[in-house]
Amino acid sequence: MKTHTLTIRIPSLPIRSYHISIGSDVVSTLVRMIQKNFHNHTIAIITDKTVRRLYGNALAFQLRKKINRVHLFSLPAGETFKNEGVKTLLDHGLLKKECGRNTLIIALGGGVVGDMAGFVASTYLRGVPYIQIPTTLLAMLDSSIGGKTGIDTTYGKNTIGTFWQPSAVLVNTSYLKTLSDDHWRSGLMEAVKISLTMRPEMQKSLRGVMKQRSEIALRNIIRASLQEKARIVEKDEKEQGERMVLNFGHTIGHAIEKVSNYSILHGIAVGLGMLIEARISHELGILSTQSLKQVEGILKSAGVSTKALRKWKPRDIIAATKYDKKKQGDKPLYILLSEIGSIYKKDGAWAHPVRENVVKKVLL
Repeated sequence: MKTHTLTIRIPSLPIRSYHISIGSDVVSTLVRMIQKNFHNHTIAIITDKTVRRLYGNALAFQLRKKINRVHLFSLPAGETFKNEGVKTLLDHGLLKKECGRNTLIIALGGGVVGDMAGFVASTYLRGVPYIQIPTTLLAMLDSSIGGKTGIDTTYGKNTIGTFWQPSAVLVNTSYLKTLSDDHWRSGLMEAVKISLTMRPEMQKSLRGVMKQRSEIALRNIIRASLQEKARIVEKDEKEQGERMVLNFGHTIGHAIEKVSNYSILHGIAVGLGMLIEARISHELGILSTQSLKQVEGILKSAGVSTKALRKWKPRDIIAATKYDKKKQGDKPLYILLSEIGSIYKKDGAWAHPVRENVVKKVLL
């Protein structure tokens, strides 16, 4: 498969601009990059135990053929381990191996690994470079891009973190061959979000991929999604304005994750969040009935319906939204859909408070 390259340019600090490479040969690209830009660095691969078995040991072995100092660290798999205790263990592991400021961290894994490794990179010895190598579809389309890092607390998801841009993102589509159906659906939710908020023409390709894992359709979806995300990150690195569009479905989605004790995959929770937030938009008279039916149709074709919400009480979901990072005072903010391909914006604001009784009515 031909390698495609996109560039994210950070206007406020051009030196932090970086490339996203999409292909199927990560190792040779990574080795060339290290030899050119990080030739005197210690390499610290951070992964989880599942990905270590699938790809981590092999990557470390191949890098050690070319590079002297390569260390491999792994954390337990799952969102519940994206916490302060595990981060401290990783920090101490790096210190024990005497990794200095000339350390390059490689995040090899899904969103949990990417968020955790990026956060470690942003704080270790006051900041070292890192490269994202996502291994799930969701991480390829979402969390590996844009420099958002963080850990979860008892108060909510990603409540402690930093903005720390990677030096590069290497998307290896061959990793998707081992992806489970649940993680596949979870990843597609990010592309669904892009199609609903910015790029409705993607929906034809999305429906094809939902029926069958078409390589050509998937390649187009990955490229289109990353082009949109790169465009927005370039304009709004710190999520002060338009980048908030990417949070459609997240106010409810993160709340669902919290009340489920993170037993539900992030993408599936966001898919449910998009469904509820689209219905909130309709309830407020912002989204037409026809457009709502279109939203419900594409989400239903991806296996997302409100049946899953019956596991949790509406009041618990609403209570969990109050820990959302987008809140204004004590009021959580919602991204609302005005039509397919367009987010509602009023008085310069991309996110809006919604009365609790409206949210409750939609959740019931």
